[in-house]
This record gives sequence, C-alpha cells and structure tokens, in this order.
Amino acid sequence: EIARDDLPIVLAGSHLLASIESAAFPGERHPSANPPIGLPGPIALMAILHLAERYDVDRTLEENLANPRRLTLVVPAGAGGVPARGPAKIIFRSEDRETEAWIRRDHPAAARRDILDARGEPRFAVMTLPPG
Repeated sequence: EIARDDLPIVLAGSHLLASIESAAFPGERHPSANPPIGLPGPIALMAILHLAERYDVDRTLEENLANPRRLTLVVPAGAGGVPARGPAKIIFRSEDRETEAWIRRDHPAAARRDILDARGEPRFAVMTLPPG
C-alpha cells in the first residue's frame, strides 16, 4: 500500500509494526514449517522503507529511521490531531476502532478500506484523507 504512490503516509498505532499471528489453514500439512517471523520495530520499519522505495540511500540508516521520507509513525493516544493533511493515507490495524475515531475527529470525510489477509479477513485499514 505504501509503495502504490508517493502520498504522505501515517502509520498509526503502537502495535502496528508487531508481527501478526495467523493460524494454519485447515488441512495444511506443514503449518509449523512456516511460522510467523517477528522483526524488531526498527528492522520492520527499515524493511517497509526499503520495499516502498522510501529509503534514501544518500542518508544514514539512523537518519532514515528517525525521519523517514513522507512517512510518519504515531501513537494516537499520545498525539494531538492527525499529523497529516490530505491527500494522505493513514494505515492502522483494522480492529483498532480508537485510531479510526481519532482520524474521523479531524477528517470525517476520510474514505476507509481494508487490506485483507490470505483468509480474506481484514488485517489493516487504510483511510485516505481528501485534499485540503
């Protein structure tokens, strides 16, 4: 989602970079052969930046992690308003209703869609802020 365009991105929620537990499919022959991989937060962020082509090779690793290009990490409970103006995208865990309410306070017209996992269940939500 982050790599689809160059819109500013806000990753919201304290547990957003944590690995996601997923049960094996019914009848899966080798569920323990592919356990979830848990990456520490800074490594997960570095992977996101690199895969989304937002890692700036002209800056140090520390600079990239401290101030990612067009990407902000926030914990809504400790923040004021949404730190973005549209157009922008805010990504958070689908079940996180507190974060959605936090976004809707400042941006009631934001459009929401879910990113589904392999089972077709919502994992992440993307709210797109309209221009303005």
